Amino acid sequence: MTTARPKQGAARIQQLVLDLYGCVGDLDGRRALEMAIRRGCRAVDATVVKIVGHLYRPQGLTLVAILLESHIVVATWPEHRFATVEIFLCNPAMDPEKVAEPILEVLGPARRLDHRLEHCVGGTGPRRRPAGPVK
Repeated sequence: MTTARPKQGAARIQQLVLDLYGCVGDLDGRRALEMAIRRGCRAVDATVVKIVGHLYRPQGLTLVAILLESHIVVATWPEHRFATVEIFLCNPAMDPEKVAEPILEVLGPARRLDHRLEHCVGGTGPRRRPAGPVK
């Protein structure tokens, strides 16, 4: 299997999405999660512009961190001990896994499923052709 490489002049954008199962942390803990997002961003020198969120009734939380380098989204379902985390970084030198570490410490998942994507922006896209027809 070949790996797509960005063409000259194309930007590489990294996206990490985590499905987190069996979370034992406080899934309604807005303050703790905001602080974890900020710690993760500091770990890679990402700049937080603003964090907005909504605490659902009777439970659940969504936080969106707007970064100069793109964004982070955390959504929780306490009734299922489940959370998702999306980290989208436009700077290829920044490691989304390092951003995730403090968030994972707060959520305390028993199991995680990772989805990693790399987007090639600019130029004409990746060098290899997509697997299926483009519609």
